[in-house]
Amino acid sequence: MNIAIKPMAAAVALVISTSGMANDLALEEVVVTAQKREQNLNDVGISISAITGGQMKELGISDATEMAEFTPGLVLTETQPSGVPIYTIRGVGFDDYSVGSSSTVGVYVDEVALPYPTMTRGVMFDVARVEVLKGPQGTLYGRNSTGGAINFISNKPSDEFEASISLDVGNYEYYKADTYISGALSDTVRGRIALTTTQQGEGWQESITTNDKLGEKDEVAGRVLLQWDASDTVDLTFNLHANTDQSDGPAAEVIRETNFAFAVNPQPGLATTFDPFLYPGLVGAENVSEDFAGFADTLAFRSNSEDPGQADWGLRQLIAYLRSKWESAVSCV
Repeated sequence: MNIAIKPMAAAVALVISTSGMANDLALEEVVVTAQKREQNLNDVGISISAITGGQMKELGISDATEMAEFTPGLVLTETQPSGVPIYTIRGVGFDDYSVGSSSTVGVYVDEVALPYPTMTRGVMFDVARVEVLKGPQGTLYGRNSTGGAINFISNKPSDEFEASISLDVGNYEYYKADTYISGALSDTVRGRIALTTTQQGEGWQESITTNDKLGEKDEVAGRVLLQWDASDTVDLTFNLHANTDQSDGPAAEVIRETNFAFAVNPQPGLATTFDPFLYPGLVGAENVSEDFAGFADTLAFRSNSEDPGQADWGLRQLIAYLRSKWESAVSCV
């Protein structure tokens, strides 16, 4: 009798233990807006990866390049020497160093499209989540989304007072500071201000011709959000974002004479697919020199009004204005 009962008791105990473990490991609900409305991540019928601001903080993710390391199918690199971001999803992207070229991966910040990849620098701070939609998204997002779409969703103003400041310090005189303050300004108005800066006073590359240290960083970005409950059914949101970046871009390499015919540009004034200037590690790397990488700033204004209505429908109006300025000079002597 005792022999027959013990295996049953052990089995019951094992089931209870397993059930308790499953409850402890239950995933929190992640709400996304990949299809222009709030949905549970598991209810979205497309391939999507979402990472929340809390998860990024736990993983130590501070920029989009690091985020790509935790997102399957997403690759983010920078061209040389202009530093233009190149977004690639599942191998589909547009590898071009020109700041005037549009990417085949759409990038959106709070539902506003950023048409040029250089405008996406300095947007990943104080974010609630980042959504990466894989595969063509032309149905909802229109042109330039053949590879997919990336949505950066910023944190919204809170009803209660909140404030935070964080500081990261590293070698090469590196530090990154983030701060925000949020709360209610009145019974119907809420606001949030977020600032971030990344500084690196010493470069990590060395030019063998000028003996300069290259790779310094000077990035500053800020965002102001205001939400006004105009009535019981109408909400207005004002979003102002600005950033400036005067960092050194990735230095180019000057190559010596080579017999690789495909690495020679017959027209020096035009860049070819295999131009060594674009692929500095291609052949015969001999020199690195970049005295002035460039300057870039972006100003974005967004106004959003929403009328949820009394039924399962609503009306939204989105107005946005973007301005970007970019300058660059390269020295390869």
